[in-house]
Amino acid sequence: MLSFDKHWFLLIPAPGAECPFDNGDETYWNKIMMAFVPSDTKLRYTSGALELTGTLDVGIKIDESGYKTMFRLYDTSFKEIKK
Repeated sequence: MLSFDKHWFLLIPAPGAECPFDNGDETYWNKIMMAFVPSDTKLRYTSGALELTGTLDVGIKIDESGYKTMFRLYDTSFKEIKK
């Protein structure tokens, strides 16, 4: 899940995992993280592993994505991990 215009993407535990915001029981808190990137960063979908760096923010809140989250990574930079 990603937003090209709002510059964020969602990290999930595995490709094809259930949408965490549709299950309704909030069991996703420790399994996902919103990653917010600078506005000049080009986003694209990948199912591969990523290495991320940024500033971690922890605590339940409705963040800039409009979703209620526990973990957020701001000023995120990333690179694909090659096998």
